[in-house]
Parts: sequence; C-alpha cells; structure tokens
Amino acid sequence: MNPITRRELIEVLLQVPATEPMAGRTSLLTGIPNHESLNRIEGNRRADLELIVDQLADVRLQSGEPAIFILVDNALSYLVGLEAGVTLQALRERLISSSTALSPDDAEDGAIVAENEVWGESLLPYLCDRSSQEDALDIALQRHREHTPRRPFICVVHGNATECHDKFKERLQEYTLPKLLVSNDSEQYAFQDYFVNWPSQYISKRDFTTIFHRNLAEKVASRAATAQEITVAISHDPAPYLVFSYLSTVCWEEEGMAERIRELIAYWESFPDLPLGPRLVYCLFLTHKTAPRKSLINKNRALKFFDELGSETFAGMQCVVLPELSGIGEEEVKNWIRDDRIFRDFCPAHAPSFCQIRGPLRDIAGLYQNPQYADLSAAEPRIPMELLEDHLITLIKKHRCPESNRHDF
Repeated sequence: MNPITRRELIEVLLQVPATEPMAGRTSLLTGIPNHESLNRIEGNRRADLELIVDQLADVRLQSGEPAIFILVDNALSYLVGLEAGVTLQALRERLISSSTALSPDDAEDGAIVAENEVWGESLLPYLCDRSSQEDALDIALQRHREHTPRRPFICVVHGNATECHDKFKERLQEYTLPKLLVSNDSEQYAFQDYFVNWPSQYISKRDFTTIFHRNLAEKVASRAATAQEITVAISHDPAPYLVFSYLSTVCWEEEGMAERIRELIAYWESFPDLPLGPRLVYCLFLTHKTAPRKSLINKNRALKFFDELGSETFAGMQCVVLPELSGIGEEEVKNWIRDDRIFRDFCPAHAPSFCQIRGPLRDIAGLYQNPQYADLSAAEPRIPMELLEDHLITLIKKHRCPESNRHDF
C-alpha cells in the first residue's frame, strides 16, 4: 500500500467534533508523552492540526511505535459509526503497512516549474492585498541579491491571530517568493518548506541555539549534522528552502522572547555560506492577541522590539521585519478581483481576467457597508483575513462562469 499523505490525514482529523476552539484536539494528544510542550495555533483549527501533525510526523515512542498512531487512535474514538471513522480506519491500516509513518504532500521535484503551473486555486482568497508586506520583502530581497547572495535570508512576519498566518506562509511559498525571485519571464522557483520547532521556553539561554540547530538539522539533513553538513545537504537539493517557525507574543516578556530572537539571528549570522542563488529563506511567524490586557501589553512590547529590529543592520546578512499583517480594506479587495496576475489562468473563456467584474464589485461594496464591520476601524472598515476569507470564497463561487468549473476549492 502507498503511504498516506499529511493532507489525507489532516482532512479526516478536521472532522473530529470540536465545539470550542481547542476542544477535541487536546484530547487527540492524550497518551503522547510531553504533548503539552507542542506548539499550537489557537483560533485556526486547520493550522493547529497541521502544526501538530508536522511536529509528530517523525516522533517515535520508546516502544518504537510512531506517535502519530496515538493521534489516529484517539481520533477514531470520536468518529465511531461515522463515515469519517471508516476512512480514518483505512488510513490507519495503510499507516501500519507502510514503511514510513507519513508521506509529505505531493512534494515537487526540482527547483524550477513552468510558468503555467500556477498556485492552487484554494490560495486565491489569500492573495488579497498584503502589498505593503510584498513591497518591503521585494526591497530586502533586492539587497540580498546584490550584497549577500550566499547568506541565509531572514524574514519576520507578525500580526494578530485573526490574519491567517498559515495562509500567508503558503502565499510566500507558492506566490510571493517565486514572483520576486524569478530569474526570467519563463521560470519560477518552487520552494521546499520545512517547519522547525521553536525550542521550549524551559530551555536555557546557553542551550537555545543548540536545540534550534538540532531541530533544523533533523529536518534537512540528520539530527547530528553540523552547520556545514546542513549547507552541503542544501547545495545538493535543486530546490531552495523555506524554513519556518511559529510563535505567539502572549508571553513575550515572561519568556524573554526578544533576547531569544536576537540569539536566533546571531545563529544565522554565523551560518556557513551557501551556494549562489536564493537557497535558504527563514521565516519566523509571530501571532499577537489583544485580550486579556496582559496580551495587549506584550503585543505592544513586541511591536516596539520589531521597530528597533527593523532599523538595524546585520553582519553579512539581510533580516527584514515585514509591516504588521492587518485587516483588509474595501479598495484592496476590489483591486484583488481586478488583478490579471492573480486570475490569469482562472477561466479559459475570460483569461486573463476574472469571469465577471461588475457583480463581484457590487458585492464587495455591500460587504463593507455591513454594520457588522462598521466599528473595526475609525477611518475605514478593515476586515481581518479570518473573517474575510469565507466572503471571498463565496464571491468567487457565486460569480464564476461554467467555463471555470474545472477548478475547485
């Protein structure tokens, strides 16, 4: 039997009942040693499950059993008598018969893909706006190409938890970075992505970079690999690497996160030179919360640190702090539906534009007149991506023509 993919497993796990943001998913981890130390993404069920599965994919218990089996068995107890339970049981049998616990999602081979092999349609709603982030990234990448082309490139992304950081990561990987790094009009870069777990808050300052390095080495080479050996592994892979970690600023002061981020930057500054070209991009994603008051205080502390960090220069390396991810305004959404670059291959009958423009523009104007969003901004309503995404999906489905139905979300 073929090994199951990460995507197959996550789609079934999403059917486990959860009446509250973290309900059900915490119970899924019962029996997994030290599961309390796993990084989590609150408020986004899919992203949280993806992060959990990524962290458990290569973990084995003392008995030798993959930890992912416990996750599957716990999920089965929630799905007894349901069609999803039958599906998950079949996946479990494939897990048992496979020599590897979990297979990645249809990984692409090679660094270059044809221009007409575009990003998945499910990413379309998340290509809305984010122009200030793209502009800042474009400038920093230009400096990287000119001055530090053999060094790692570091990018800090931050915003409220309602701004769908996981989808912004996909946008970077599938759309933004290939677009900004394109070498000519007929080629794009296809990035390999590697999630690297951020060291636990209980790790001492002295051991912080040691653990981070080990986590990185385990993903791209071997657990005991040196920095030089990691560089060799990267040089042998035709695809550039997007390495990323997730954090929350809720305990910014208590966990000394500013100091740890500086230690991380120092680690990358000391990293060996890489082959020429865009070989390694490291993105640190941080989510803010504004309630309770303590979380808001820590967010403001983090923002002050990011302002300072963004104005600094680093020895032989580019580190960019992108503008804060924030809600999206009416004109940005209208410009999104008008953008021929985004919808160029959406519909063969209307390419390169979206099928019909007038209908979506009317619906967008009506959306921003909704009293539900009147108080989100004193000057102009700006809707967080977490609230906007379903509206944009509905908009596309409502106004697409039959010729575009060969695509689906």
